[in-house]
Amino acid sequence: NKIEEINKIFQTQKAIDTKYQQNIIEANNFYNTKQYSKAKVLYKQALSVKPNERYPKDQIVSIDAYLTSVQANEESYNSLISYADELFNKTDYLNSKSSYTEASNLKPVAEYPKNQIIKINEILLAQKNSEAQEKILLEQYNAYISKADQLFANIEYAASKVSYVMALNIKPNEQYPQQKITEIAALLEEQKQKHKEFNKL
Repeated sequence: NKIEEINKIFQTQKAIDTKYQQNIIEANNFYNTKQYSKAKVLYKQALSVKPNERYPKDQIVSIDAYLTSVQANEESYNSLISYADELFNKTDYLNSKSSYTEASNLKPVAEYPKNQIIKINEILLAQKNSEAQEKILLEQYNAYISKADQLFANIEYAASKVSYVMALNIKPNEQYPQQKITEIAALLEEQKQKHKEFNKL
């Protein structure tokens, strides 16, 4: 009977060891493939079989710490994306880009912040080109106005008008060249009338 009891205890212990080892092997497989929630369940099962074992306890602590960190990262990421989107919609592209970059550093696999950064770079480049083009046009406009004003001062109205028209072609909404063209038209008409009267004498 004693031998039977010992055998029974031995068999029971062997079954416990086998069950524990099976749980640990499966848990480790899930852990190594980053399926932490599944791994945690199996480490707990192993612990229920052998409550005094240190290893599954340590693994559960490690998993909990990692999942807490991931959750904190996810919250930070979402907060940064939300803020970056808000700035983007306000056309504050430089600060928006900075927030998207931070978000991308937190979550390197995420495509959205990377795509937004590309989009912002394209917008900033277009703005830079547009500003450069605007500067060139402004310089051309000012050159025509300066020339036209000089010709006008020298009473060379016809030549002056040509330069005012050129300036107006560059900036059609500007009032000044339009006013000068109207003024020149009146002065030329006045000159024409005086010329007619002079010829009558």
